[in-house]
Amino acid sequence: LTQPLLMATLALAFGLPALGLVISVVAMKFYKLDAKKMEEIQNDIAKVKANTNTKNDDIVAQ
Repeated sequence: LTQPLLMATLALAFGLPALGLVISVVAMKFYKLDAKKMEEIQNDIAKVKANTNTKNDDIVAQ
């Protein structure tokens, strides 16, 4: 194992996930989520689940 290959492997194994974590934290920091926005998101999720359940029921009934 050469020194450059070892460093590249370590950078990919530890550096890439750390970079992803930092990017995620920054994205969450600047995402505006208040009670009104959260309610909208929950309603959208409920609609998607209702549509999915309806489609699954149609498939099972056939």
